[in-house]
Amino acid sequence: MIISNIETTQEHKLDDTCSLENHEDHEISRVNTFSSLGINPCGKNDYYNVPKKAINDIVGFDIHILNFVLNVNTVHGSDRCILLIKLLNSGEICKVFTSSKYIREVLEMVDKKDLPIATKFDKIIINNRATSYVFT
Repeated sequence: MIISNIETTQEHKLDDTCSLENHEDHEISRVNTFSSLGINPCGKNDYYNVPKKAINDIVGFDIHILNFVLNVNTVHGSDRCILLIKLLNSGEICKVFTSSKYIREVLEMVDKKDLPIATKFDKIIINNRATSYVFT
């Protein structure tokens, strides 16, 4: 990957909250990588570089919501939610796409600093014909 038009100067200074002085005596006990955090450093639109699961395949499983993105346009439609989750039975980290308005409405109330959140997905039938998903 080639990055162009980037200039570095000595004018960029660390503020007090980011200065090295505040951290030089800190012992680093754990260092993350982008992949361990489910972050793809190469592409903005490839949300969470982890395997994708069908939400229907994990209904009833205990999960932790690690992160999420709202209002994503995909080839399957607009206004989708993408959730980065951990399946507690296997420890697997994966992503789930959904258009469920019920899931979106709940996620809109979540402050990301409160993540991870323990929950499960449940399937509901609306008007005896449409399927949607909710958190339990």
